[in-house]
Amino acid sequence: MKDDNSTIALQELAALYALGALCQHEARAFENHLHDGDGQAIAELEAFTQVVEALGYAASSVEPPAYLLDVLTARLHKEPQLPASVLPFPHQLQAPPQSLHEVPHFPPSTAAPMPTNVTSFAAAKSKSSAANTFIPWALAASFLIAAVFGFWQWKKVKDEAAVLNSQMAAVKKETERLSQQLNEENDKVFEQTRISQALRSPNARVVDLRGQEIAPTTQATIFWDTQANQWVVAADLQPAPEGKVYQLWFVTAEAKISAGLIKPKPSGHAFTVISLPKDINHLAAAAITLEPEGGSAQPTSPIYTFGKIAG
Repeated sequence: MKDDNSTIALQELAALYALGALCQHEARAFENHLHDGDGQAIAELEAFTQVVEALGYAASSVEPPAYLLDVLTARLHKEPQLPASVLPFPHQLQAPPQSLHEVPHFPPSTAAPMPTNVTSFAAAKSKSSAANTFIPWALAASFLIAAVFGFWQWKKVKDEAAVLNSQMAAVKKETERLSQQLNEENDKVFEQTRISQALRSPNARVVDLRGQEIAPTTQATIFWDTQANQWVVAADLQPAPEGKVYQLWFVTAEAKISAGLIKPKPSGHAFTVISLPKDINHLAAAAITLEPEGGSAQPTSPIYTFGKIAG
Protein backbone atom coordinates (compact mmCIF):
# COMPACT_ATOMS: atom_id res chain seq x y z
CA MET A 1 0.00 0.00 0.00
CA LYS A 2 2.98 2.32 0.57
CA ASP A 3 3.99 2.08 -3.09
CA ASP A 4 0.39 2.75 -4.14
CA ASN A 5 0.26 5.89 -1.98
CA SER A 6 3.55 7.13 -3.51
CA THR A 7 2.18 6.56 -7.01
CA ILE A 8 -1.03 8.48 -6.20
CA ALA A 9 0.95 11.38 -4.71
CA LEU A 10 3.19 11.52 -7.79
CA GLN A 11 0.14 11.55 -10.10
CA GLU A 12 -1.41 14.42 -8.11
CA LEU A 13 1.82 16.43 -8.31
CA ALA A 14 2.03 15.84 -12.07
CA ALA A 15 -1.59 16.95 -12.56
CA LEU A 16 -1.17 20.13 -10.49
CA TYR A 17 2.17 20.91 -12.17
CA ALA A 18 0.55 20.62 -15.60
CA LEU A 19 -2.12 23.09 -14.45
CA GLY A 20 0.49 25.43 -12.96
CA ALA A 21 -1.16 25.13 -9.55
CA LEU A 22 1.91 24.13 -7.52
CA CYS A 23 3.74 26.56 -5.28
CA GLN A 24 7.34 27.38 -6.13
CA HIS A 25 8.77 24.92 -3.60
CA GLU A 26 6.58 22.03 -4.75
CA ALA A 27 7.23 22.84 -8.40
CA ARG A 28 11.00 22.76 -7.88
CA ALA A 29 10.73 19.46 -5.99
CA PHE A 30 8.75 17.95 -8.86
CA GLU A 31 11.21 19.33 -11.42
CA ASN A 32 14.01 17.59 -9.51
CA HIS A 33 12.20 14.31 -10.22
CA LEU A 34 12.18 15.19 -13.90
CA HIS A 35 15.86 16.22 -13.95
CA ASP A 36 16.81 12.99 -12.16
CA GLY A 37 15.26 11.02 -15.02
CA ASP A 38 12.30 9.67 -13.03
CA GLY A 39 10.49 7.76 -15.80
CA GLN A 40 7.21 7.56 -13.95
CA ALA A 41 7.16 11.31 -13.20
CA ILE A 42 7.93 12.12 -16.85
CA ALA A 43 5.22 9.78 -18.11
CA GLU A 44 2.59 11.19 -15.69
CA LEU A 45 3.47 14.80 -16.64
CA GLU A 46 3.22 14.05 -20.37
CA ALA A 47 -0.19 12.45 -19.89
CA PHE A 48 -1.64 15.32 -17.86
CA THR A 49 -0.03 17.96 -20.11
CA GLN A 50 -1.90 16.47 -23.05
CA VAL A 51 -5.15 16.69 -21.08
CA VAL A 52 -4.58 20.34 -20.17
CA GLU A 53 -3.63 21.22 -23.76
CA ALA A 54 -6.72 19.49 -25.11
CA LEU A 55 -8.91 21.43 -22.70
CA GLY A 56 -7.25 24.70 -23.68
CA TYR A 57 -7.90 24.12 -27.40
CA ALA A 58 -11.50 23.22 -26.63
CA ALA A 59 -12.15 26.71 -25.19
CA SER A 60 -13.98 29.10 -27.48
CA SER A 61 -12.98 32.80 -27.78
CA VAL A 62 -14.90 35.20 -25.57
CA GLU A 63 -15.85 38.70 -26.69
CA PRO A 64 -15.27 41.46 -24.13
CA PRO A 65 -18.52 42.66 -22.54
CA ALA A 66 -20.16 45.72 -24.14
CA TYR A 67 -20.07 47.74 -20.95
CA LEU A 68 -16.26 47.66 -20.86
CA LEU A 69 -15.98 50.53 -23.42
CA ASP A 70 -18.38 52.66 -21.39
CA VAL A 71 -16.40 52.03 -18.22
CA LEU A 72 -13.15 52.95 -19.94
CA THR A 73 -14.66 56.13 -21.43
CA ALA A 74 -16.04 57.21 -18.07
CA ARG A 75 -12.65 56.62 -16.53
CA LEU A 76 -10.96 58.81 -19.12
CA HIS A 77 -13.43 61.62 -18.45
CA LYS A 78 -12.54 61.48 -14.78
CA GLU A 79 -8.84 61.89 -15.49
CA PRO A 80 -7.47 65.51 -15.01
CA GLN A 81 -7.19 67.51 -18.26
CA LEU A 82 -3.95 69.06 -19.46
CA PRO A 83 -3.41 72.64 -18.14
CA ALA A 84 -3.73 75.49 -20.59
CA SER A 85 -0.06 76.47 -20.08
CA VAL A 86 1.07 73.55 -22.13
CA LEU A 87 -1.04 74.62 -25.10
CA PRO A 88 0.61 77.00 -27.74
CA PHE A 89 -0.22 80.73 -27.53
CA PRO A 90 -1.90 82.39 -30.53
CA HIS A 91 1.25 84.25 -31.48
CA GLN A 92 3.15 80.96 -31.62
CA LEU A 93 0.90 79.70 -34.38
CA GLN A 94 2.28 80.18 -37.85
CA ALA A 95 0.36 82.07 -40.48
CA PRO A 96 -1.19 80.09 -43.22
CA PRO A 97 0.97 79.63 -46.26
CA GLN A 98 0.80 82.39 -48.83
CA SER A 99 1.25 80.06 -51.72
CA LEU A 100 1.28 76.45 -52.60
CA HIS A 101 5.11 76.53 -52.57
CA GLU A 102 5.18 77.35 -48.91
CA VAL A 103 5.02 74.24 -46.77
CA PRO A 104 3.65 74.85 -43.31
CA HIS A 105 5.89 73.86 -40.44
CA PHE A 106 4.23 72.35 -37.40
CA PRO A 107 5.98 72.23 -34.07
CA PRO A 108 6.78 68.85 -32.61
CA SER A 109 3.77 67.17 -31.16
CA THR A 110 3.14 68.17 -27.60
CA ALA A 111 0.30 65.74 -27.07
CA ALA A 112 0.57 64.17 -23.68
CA PRO A 113 1.06 60.39 -23.52
CA MET A 114 -1.72 58.13 -22.33
CA PRO A 115 -1.97 58.45 -18.57
CA THR A 116 -0.26 55.61 -16.77
CA ASN A 117 -3.30 54.71 -14.77
CA VAL A 118 -5.36 54.34 -17.97
CA THR A 119 -2.85 51.94 -19.54
CA SER A 120 -2.63 50.04 -16.28
CA PHE A 121 -6.40 49.82 -16.20
CA ALA A 122 -6.50 48.47 -19.78
CA ALA A 123 -3.72 45.97 -19.04
CA ALA A 124 -5.50 44.85 -15.86
CA LYS A 125 -8.72 44.41 -17.79
CA SER A 126 -6.88 42.37 -20.41
CA LYS A 127 -5.31 40.17 -17.74
CA SER A 128 -8.65 39.86 -15.97
CA SER A 129 -10.31 38.77 -19.23
CA ALA A 130 -7.60 36.17 -19.81
CA ALA A 131 -7.91 34.96 -16.24
CA ASN A 132 -11.69 34.77 -16.52
CA THR A 133 -11.24 32.64 -19.63
CA PHE A 134 -8.57 30.38 -18.14
CA ILE A 135 -10.00 29.84 -14.64
CA PRO A 136 -13.21 28.01 -15.69
CA TRP A 137 -11.23 25.65 -17.89
CA ALA A 138 -8.63 25.14 -15.18
CA LEU A 139 -11.42 24.25 -12.78
CA ALA A 140 -12.92 21.92 -15.37
CA ALA A 141 -9.53 20.27 -15.81
CA SER A 142 -9.21 19.88 -12.04
CA PHE A 143 -12.65 18.28 -11.85
CA LEU A 144 -11.76 15.99 -14.75
CA ILE A 145 -8.52 14.95 -13.10
CA ALA A 146 -10.37 14.39 -9.82
CA ALA A 147 -12.92 12.27 -11.67
CA VAL A 148 -10.14 10.24 -13.30
CA PHE A 149 -8.49 9.73 -9.92
CA GLY A 150 -11.85 8.79 -8.39
CA PHE A 151 -12.58 6.24 -11.11
CA TRP A 152 -9.08 4.81 -10.83
CA GLN A 153 -9.40 4.51 -7.05
CA TRP A 154 -12.87 2.91 -7.38
CA LYS A 155 -11.59 0.38 -9.91
CA LYS A 156 -8.59 -0.36 -7.75
CA VAL A 157 -10.74 -0.91 -4.65
CA LYS A 158 -13.13 -3.07 -6.71
CA ASP A 159 -10.26 -5.20 -8.01
CA GLU A 160 -8.78 -5.51 -4.54
CA ALA A 161 -12.20 -6.53 -3.17
CA ALA A 162 -12.52 -9.20 -5.87
CA VAL A 163 -9.07 -10.55 -5.03
CA LEU A 164 -9.88 -10.45 -1.31
CA ASN A 165 -13.16 -12.30 -1.85
CA SER A 166 -11.36 -14.91 -3.91
CA GLN A 167 -8.74 -15.32 -1.21
CA MET A 168 -11.41 -15.57 1.49
CA ALA A 169 -13.26 -18.22 -0.53
CA ALA A 170 -10.03 -20.18 -0.91
CA VAL A 171 -9.30 -19.87 2.82
CA LYS A 172 -12.84 -20.99 3.66
CA LYS A 173 -12.55 -24.00 1.36
CA GLU A 174 -9.18 -24.93 2.84
CA THR A 175 -10.57 -24.51 6.37
CA GLU A 176 -13.45 -26.84 5.57
CA ARG A 177 -11.04 -29.39 4.11
CA LEU A 178 -8.79 -29.25 7.17
CA SER A 179 -11.83 -29.47 9.47
CA GLN A 180 -13.07 -32.56 7.65
CA GLN A 181 -9.61 -34.08 7.76
CA LEU A 182 -9.38 -33.37 11.50
CA ASN A 183 -12.77 -34.99 12.09
CA GLU A 184 -11.67 -38.07 10.16
CA GLU A 185 -8.48 -38.27 12.19
CA ASN A 186 -10.45 -37.95 15.43
CA ASP A 187 -12.78 -40.72 14.26
CA LYS A 188 -9.81 -42.95 13.51
CA VAL A 189 -8.30 -42.27 16.93
CA PHE A 190 -11.63 -43.01 18.61
CA GLU A 191 -12.04 -46.21 16.58
CA GLN A 192 -8.55 -47.44 17.41
CA THR A 193 -9.07 -46.62 21.08
CA ARG A 194 -12.32 -48.63 21.27
CA ILE A 195 -10.77 -51.56 19.39
CA SER A 196 -7.80 -51.56 21.78
CA GLN A 197 -10.13 -51.51 24.79
CA ALA A 198 -12.13 -54.46 23.39
CA LEU A 199 -9.00 -56.50 22.71
CA ARG A 200 -7.65 -55.83 26.23
CA SER A 201 -10.79 -57.22 27.86
CA PRO A 202 -10.63 -60.76 29.29
CA ASN A 203 -11.60 -63.50 26.80
CA ALA A 204 -11.81 -60.99 23.93
CA ARG A 205 -12.90 -62.47 20.63
CA VAL A 206 -12.58 -61.43 16.98
CA VAL A 207 -15.13 -62.32 14.29
CA ASP A 208 -14.24 -61.82 10.61
CA LEU A 209 -17.08 -61.22 8.13
CA ARG A 210 -16.26 -61.80 4.48
CA GLY A 211 -18.00 -60.54 1.36
CA GLN A 212 -20.48 -62.87 -0.27
CA GLU A 213 -21.21 -63.42 -3.94
CA ILE A 214 -23.41 -60.30 -4.23
CA ALA A 215 -20.64 -58.08 -2.80
CA PRO A 216 -17.30 -59.91 -2.81
CA THR A 217 -15.21 -56.79 -2.01
CA THR A 218 -17.04 -55.99 1.23
CA GLN A 219 -15.70 -57.05 4.60
CA ALA A 220 -16.12 -56.38 8.31
CA THR A 221 -14.49 -57.23 11.62
CA ILE A 222 -16.20 -57.58 14.99
CA PHE A 223 -14.11 -57.03 18.13
CA TRP A 224 -16.08 -58.62 20.92
CA ASP A 225 -15.59 -56.99 24.31
CA THR A 226 -16.84 -59.86 26.46
CA GLN A 227 -16.39 -57.89 29.68
CA ALA A 228 -18.61 -54.99 28.53
CA ASN A 229 -20.68 -57.36 26.36
CA GLN A 230 -20.26 -55.10 23.32
CA TRP A 231 -19.42 -55.51 19.65
CA VAL A 232 -16.97 -52.99 18.21
CA VAL A 233 -17.65 -53.22 14.46
CA ALA A 234 -15.35 -51.91 11.71
CA ALA A 235 -16.57 -52.47 8.13
CA ASP A 236 -15.62 -51.54 4.57
CA LEU A 237 -18.74 -51.58 2.41
CA GLN A 238 -19.91 -50.24 -0.91
CA PRO A 239 -21.85 -46.92 -0.78
CA ALA A 240 -25.51 -47.74 -0.11
CA PRO A 241 -27.93 -46.94 -2.96
CA GLU A 242 -30.54 -44.18 -2.51
CA GLY A 243 -33.22 -45.26 -0.03
CA LYS A 244 -31.17 -48.21 1.30
CA VAL A 245 -29.18 -48.86 4.47
CA TYR A 246 -26.94 -51.63 5.77
CA GLN A 247 -28.23 -53.68 8.72
CA LEU A 248 -26.26 -55.98 11.08
CA TRP A 249 -27.81 -59.26 12.34
CA PHE A 250 -27.25 -61.56 15.28
CA VAL A 251 -27.62 -65.06 13.85
CA THR A 252 -28.64 -67.94 16.14
CA ALA A 253 -29.74 -71.45 15.33
CA GLU A 254 -33.37 -70.36 15.66
CA ALA A 255 -33.53 -66.76 14.26
CA LYS A 256 -31.91 -63.68 12.85
CA ILE A 257 -32.16 -60.71 15.23
CA SER A 258 -31.45 -57.10 14.24
CA ALA A 259 -28.31 -55.70 15.85
CA GLY A 260 -28.71 -52.19 14.40
CA LEU A 261 -28.02 -50.10 11.32
CA ILE A 262 -24.62 -49.43 9.81
CA LYS A 263 -24.12 -46.14 7.93
CA PRO A 264 -20.80 -46.00 6.05
CA LYS A 265 -19.10 -42.74 5.12
CA PRO A 266 -18.73 -41.72 1.47
CA SER A 267 -15.46 -43.66 1.47
CA GLY A 268 -17.42 -46.82 2.42
CA HIS A 269 -15.82 -47.22 5.85
CA ALA A 270 -18.15 -47.69 8.80
CA PHE A 271 -17.61 -47.97 12.54
CA THR A 272 -20.11 -48.59 15.29
CA VAL A 273 -20.40 -49.97 18.81
CA ILE A 274 -23.32 -52.32 19.60
CA SER A 275 -24.39 -53.67 22.99
CA LEU A 276 -25.56 -57.28 22.97
CA PRO A 277 -28.95 -58.09 24.50
CA LYS A 278 -28.65 -60.16 27.68
CA ASP A 279 -31.17 -62.74 26.47
CA ILE A 280 -29.18 -63.72 23.38
CA ASN A 281 -27.28 -66.97 23.81
CA HIS A 282 -25.44 -69.35 21.58
CA LEU A 283 -24.66 -66.93 18.77
CA ALA A 284 -23.71 -68.82 15.65
CA ALA A 285 -22.82 -66.04 13.25
CA ALA A 286 -23.11 -62.40 12.27
CA ALA A 287 -24.33 -61.02 8.94
CA ILE A 288 -24.86 -57.73 7.12
CA THR A 289 -27.63 -57.17 4.57
CA LEU A 290 -28.88 -54.21 2.51
CA GLU A 291 -32.35 -53.16 3.67
CA PRO A 292 -34.85 -50.36 2.96
CA GLU A 293 -34.11 -47.10 4.76
CA GLY A 294 -35.06 -47.42 8.41
CA GLY A 295 -34.24 -51.15 8.56
CA SER A 296 -36.32 -54.31 8.54
CA ALA A 297 -37.61 -56.74 11.17
CA GLN A 298 -36.15 -59.62 9.13
CA PRO A 299 -33.61 -59.69 6.28
CA THR A 300 -35.19 -58.89 2.88
CA SER A 301 -32.07 -59.07 0.69
CA PRO A 302 -29.18 -61.45 0.12
CA ILE A 303 -26.40 -61.41 2.68
CA TYR A 304 -23.51 -59.05 1.80
CA THR A 305 -21.02 -60.12 4.49
CA PHE A 306 -21.09 -63.15 6.75
CA GLY A 307 -18.92 -64.57 9.52
CA LYS A 308 -19.26 -67.56 11.80
CA ILE A 309 -18.73 -67.32 15.52
CA ALA A 310 -16.72 -70.19 16.91
CA GLY A 311 -18.25 -71.91 19.88
